[in-house]
Amino acid sequence: MIHCSMAAAGHSVRAGYLYAVMATLARETGETELADTCRALFDDITKYKMYVTGGVGSRSSGEAYSIPYDVPNDKAYTETCASVAMVYFSHQMFLLDRESRFADVIERELYNGMLSGLSLSGDKFFYENPLEIHPDNYRKTWDRYPISERVKVFRCSCCPPNLNRVLASVGQYFNTSEEESVWVNQFGDSEYACDGMTVVQKTEYPYDGRITLQAKGTKEVYVRIPGWCHSFSANRTYTMINGYACFVGEGEITVDLVMEPVFLQSNVLVYKNIDTAAVQYGPVVYCAEGFDNAGDVHSLYLDVSDPDWEILPTEEYGCHRLSVNGWRRENTENAMFYPLHEQFSRTRIHMIPYHAFANRGTTPMLVYLRYRL
Repeated sequence: MIHCSMAAAGHSVRAGYLYAVMATLARETGETELADTCRALFDDITKYKMYVTGGVGSRSSGEAYSIPYDVPNDKAYTETCASVAMVYFSHQMFLLDRESRFADVIERELYNGMLSGLSLSGDKFFYENPLEIHPDNYRKTWDRYPISERVKVFRCSCCPPNLNRVLASVGQYFNTSEEESVWVNQFGDSEYACDGMTVVQKTEYPYDGRITLQAKGTKEVYVRIPGWCHSFSANRTYTMINGYACFVGEGEITVDLVMEPVFLQSNVLVYKNIDTAAVQYGPVVYCAEGFDNAGDVHSLYLDVSDPDWEILPTEEYGCHRLSVNGWRRENTENAMFYPLHEQFSRTRIHMIPYHAFANRGTTPMLVYLRYRL
């Protein structure tokens, strides 16, 4: 019997690989204590140590997990390989328990924390994936921050082949089957065939939330309803089971996931994120870069009461850009300190998918922006 702490600790990549093997062993042997340990580890990571981008392993020292709620944005280590390891661990947990929350984490990694490790050109990589960049920090030669632009080669080049290995095999995370049932876990044009069953999927996801399936030879088809989705409709009767809409029989199945931008806040115990919000649209987390916002994002405030979202289609990033109402806080005195006097000017805040940040050179970047009600 394997024993381990109920709290994720140590090197975040090696730990993730170990946990994936533990979950596989628990499923194949039926060891309930080991399975419970895996569930506890998964809960510890996702409830206390995971960034909104899916990044894990916040400490540069030891490339390791830290204590609960220690998730700094500007010094986030969040190694690309750690997100890969979370994909592996989450997939094995899904096979163990068949719950949508595990596929939700895979989706969060694929669209955000893992994908940000690769440049849009496909030939440059991040080892670390921060959630904040302030170029002036790099003048502090006595302090350590993640690099602000991807490079072609690292001294330790584990992330590029690891990332490309997942991208080359991403189809295995779309569907699984058991007996006469098929689970649809991820969304994208695809064809799945196993044991006389076929499921053909057509969708523009993540541009929109409509998923159309043609199922043959199936007794049941389980379609994941993502955790970010608060409303959906379907063309057939279904039953909700473990976060999946279960459709009986074969034929055409259409599911429309309502997609709208939402503001997300951190647990208040993440002290540095108090009074800030992140933006997510469908499965995609967004960020603001200086290039799109007059060179400065740290003085911006989101208008969460009247956002007036604008959805801006683009093929460059593989998903939409966003624009939202906001303010910029202005200096009222040319001094280091002066009596409190808030002065704001109206502005539009322009945002791009987080995975696409740092593709135009070094510029300020933020995932969590301040907000006003």
